[in-house]
Amino acid sequence: MAETLESIKPVVQSSCEHILRFEVVYDPSKAESARAAELIRETGCPAGISFVVNNAAAFAALLGQNSTLPLRHVSLAGDVWPAASEVRRIRQMAVLQGLEGLNIHVICPAWHPKSQQSYAEFLQRFFEYKAEGAGSLGINAALIADDMGTQEMMAWLNGLSLRCKAGTYVGTLAAKDGKSTMLFRTGASWLAVIFGSEKQSAGLALSVDGSLNLELSDAFGNPLPVPEIKEGKLPLNTGTMPLYLTGDGGVILGDVALQQAARLSSEFLAKKEITDALPPEFSQLVKTIGAEPKGAGCRLRFMELLRYLPGLEEALGFRTLPRQVVVPALMLIVDLARSLAVIEEDRAELFVEPLPDIMSKTEELQSLYLTASSGSSRTRERSDWILSEVRRLLEEAETLEKTGRKIEATAVAQIAYWRAQCLKPASQAETVLDTGPLEPLVLPGEAPAEAATVPVPVELPPVKPEEAVKEQAAPQAETPQKEEAAKADKKAEPEKKEEAKEEKVERNAAGDIVYSVKKGDNPYLIAQKYGVSLDDLLKWNKLTKKSRLSIGQKLIIKKK
Repeated sequence: MAETLESIKPVVQSSCEHILRFEVVYDPSKAESARAAELIRETGCPAGISFVVNNAAAFAALLGQNSTLPLRHVSLAGDVWPAASEVRRIRQMAVLQGLEGLNIHVICPAWHPKSQQSYAEFLQRFFEYKAEGAGSLGINAALIADDMGTQEMMAWLNGLSLRCKAGTYVGTLAAKDGKSTMLFRTGASWLAVIFGSEKQSAGLALSVDGSLNLELSDAFGNPLPVPEIKEGKLPLNTGTMPLYLTGDGGVILGDVALQQAARLSSEFLAKKEITDALPPEFSQLVKTIGAEPKGAGCRLRFMELLRYLPGLEEALGFRTLPRQVVVPALMLIVDLARSLAVIEEDRAELFVEPLPDIMSKTEELQSLYLTASSGSSRTRERSDWILSEVRRLLEEAETLEKTGRKIEATAVAQIAYWRAQCLKPASQAETVLDTGPLEPLVLPGEAPAEAATVPVPVELPPVKPEEAVKEQAAPQAETPQKEEAAKADKKAEPEKKEEAKEEKVERNAAGDIVYSVKKGDNPYLIAQKYGVSLDDLLKWNKLTKKSRLSIGQKLIIKKK
């Protein structure tokens, strides 16, 4: 293999800027995949490397043989389209191995449409893969255009590009007679993809009460007249070809979120090997949410669910619970909370804590992590991934607020805040994760090791947001040990203040303070310390709220 690659090195280097990614076909009978990746990297080309597997079982074997392989891409390829569940299984296994950011590509170069129905089935597969988190879909380029010109496939892809603007999967509205409606969204804008059955056209009524800017089109993107809405329902005649319906806001988002919350809860509770290893009160909470996602006390349950995140992250990092138990629980909390955030918007009950305050607290936690984190990029992989998720959620909250969905925006910011609470336990556990033995890979649906079935209580973090405190019946009593610790902290406070007074202040020629960053510092705390605004501090030092401070870095605090 080395000789073969050596011979094409000049070709790779001369064409590097045109290479999207390399694809290494994985053969379970040969242990050469990791070596192939190393040889490609030696060419100096920065294009990504994707390992090609034909199913989830092959991906499991790839991970088993190359447990330290820094995977970023994997291609699921075959002569026929794989089931969407294979994408889900690969993603679940990747997360179990700490590969949360894995890009999954689905490829079927041998596929050739034989009828109009084949094209329709392709579109359905596209959206099913997208719902499971696939990043791209690959087909033979000759199906789109060849020497004779553009092909029929171009018309179907054109309709897809015209209507598929919304990116996040919300859920699926199941209906009778095999019909289903998949919903995707960006902010308040949504896309409903309506698939009919193989039978003749039949009637379907979608709840669109409160939705604005409704537009209906066929699979080619051609506009269709929007039927008259009757009692909040939009009647549609569906056949074997899909329909695209777009709109803004309305009850449809909440309707799909309700079904999605019930489905997530039911699927999780069915995994006894996971639920038996978690505190019974956690499983009961998930069960109650699934049964009453919009019932009395749902806000309290939403906040209670999020409070499990830091404790579970700590259990993951310090191996008090197996990855096969903790990771699915963490995934459930985030996915379920995201559905509940949509439902909260429909309930129209404002949060006690305003959005700017939650975002400010979350940004403070980010800054604290950025200044305190150390170690190699490999040891920071999980905590850095959590940080990227926190930033994504904050950006999503800002987008939602701009579109007028302020309650959902605040709920998403709460998810970001409790995600940010996971940064500390994730970063503290880095050395433990590196030195501990690798967990055996368990395919989703298989029985885990016996150790995973031993119930271990997950200790919740003591920090409670204002919203959760308000709705609790009574606060928990402090233990004598905690009371003594609190007294000791209070006694130590004056000493800390004295130390702060004695700290030497360095100044530059202009008389501005030159502050040297210390461990645990963040821009928010530094600005507070010197009585300046955070925006001014960032501006003076050409920083942003996402900038990473390093210990010993010099910051300018201008004199007033």
